[in-house]
Order: sequence, then structure tokens, then C-alpha cells
Amino acid sequence: MSNSDSTEKYLLLRKIYEGQLFRYGVAAGSGFLMDQITYLICYYFLFAEKEFPLGTWMITPRVPSLLISFSVGLVVNFSISKYFVFKSSFLRGRTQFFRFIHVTIIIFILNYVMMRFLEDHFGLESGISRFVAAASISLLSFFLHKSYTFKVRNEVTH
Repeated sequence: MSNSDSTEKYLLLRKIYEGQLFRYGVAAGSGFLMDQITYLICYYFLFAEKEFPLGTWMITPRVPSLLISFSVGLVVNFSISKYFVFKSSFLRGRTQFFRFIHVTIIIFILNYVMMRFLEDHFGLESGISRFVAAASISLLSFFLHKSYTFKVRNEVTH
């Protein structure tokens, strides 16, 4: 292997590493990991697969587990995204956070619908359906955050 080949490979790896999508993958992956761990702890240990009455409804353990885990993942993902991924956004932190929550609510609803679909129609276990749903929606999340939550002014070049 020539020196120029290794230099080109190094530059390509550096470009990937420094790329926004890669950094978002690290942020989302960290938030996702915290989300998954929290979900499993809540579902299997904290709520121990018990149902809870709420008026005339029975709340399954997946609902409070999902709410808690999604909240933990949200805080981790927002923090890393703001300071590591989308550093050049011109929006104020408070605006970013509220926009992040808006996008997160959309993602939360999509996650829940997909989880229910996977569990009810394919018989997947709750932990597996949670993983598949969250992983499937991750690219949509990136583009929503890039274009809305952490918006960057378009620079005019002369």
C-alpha cells in the first residue's frame, strides 16, 4: 500500500468521523442506549410486567416504561446533539429544547404505534419491538432535528 493510499483512506475516515450524520449517530446511539436500558429496567423490574388500573382502563407496563425511558433518552440525546452535533445552530437553547420536544413527541408517537404493530401483528416481545421501532425511525429523527430543531442559517458565498 502506497503512502498516498493510506493518506486517502485516513482523509476519508476523518471526513466520516467529523461528519454531522456520524456525530448524530453517536448522540442518538447514546440516547438510544440509555433509553433501551431504562426501558428494560422499568418494564421487567420496576413495573414487573404488572397492569395498572386507570379508571376503566388497564395500563400495561409498556406505557409507563416507554414514558420514563423516552424521557431519559430525550435528555441525553438533546444534550449531546446540542453540544456535539449541531454546534452551529443560531437558535437559542430554550428554542432548541422546545423544538426538540416537538420532534420527540412525533417520534414518540411513531415509536409507540410501531411497537404496538410489531407486538400485536407479528408477536414480537416488547423489548425487541422497542428496539426495532426506535432503530427504524432514527433517520427521520436526524433530518427533522437538522432542518427544524437545530436550524443553521444558510451562508451566502461570493
